[in-house]
Amino acid sequence: PYVYCNVPKYTYNITTAASEFVKATFSSVPLTTIGFTVAICYNTGNAIRQAIAAQLANDINMIGTIIAPPGKFHAYPLNVDWDLYIPAMHSNELPCFVTGWQADYPDVHNFAFSYAHSNGTFAQAQRYSNSTIDGLIDQAIYLPDGPLRAVIYSSVELMFYQDVPTVPLFVPVERIYMRSWVQGWYYNPLY
Repeated sequence: PYVYCNVPKYTYNITTAASEFVKATFSSVPLTTIGFTVAICYNTGNAIRQAIAAQLANDINMIGTIIAPPGKFHAYPLNVDWDLYIPAMHSNELPCFVTGWQADYPDVHNFAFSYAHSNGTFAQAQRYSNSTIDGLIDQAIYLPDGPLRAVIYSSVELMFYQDVPTVPLFVPVERIYMRSWVQGWYYNPLY
């Protein structure tokens, strides 16, 4: 019930990305001067995440050829077996990673806490912390459904968007086909 339709959306814009890389520094030294190498990790066997990692690595490398001396920007996709992936994610060993989340229960809190609260699974994996967002999420979970709860979660979503700890890419859509005589099946938006 708390879909904030007015939250801005990220756009695919190589020019904007290049300008952000130009502004980036490490210990006050421009990133274009010192360069970097980064693995874009995905779990082995997941073709969609592999394609995302490959595209992101390709784009970073392309931007590097435009704004930095040759060989300064080096990104590459890296497949990691699932039995190593989750422990590595939780111990902050994945520099950049592609993953997904399926809700455990049908409430916005399930996503807000997991991604935006400093104690959430993905926030911890990215070392993301915003005390204002934490306070809002801690407040909202105890509120009944209604306008105040909607405003708080909308604020969380907007602040999370502005901080950019995560780039949400898509929500997969599935179709279910069955014979007309099938009985008892019902649509569940969680799975």
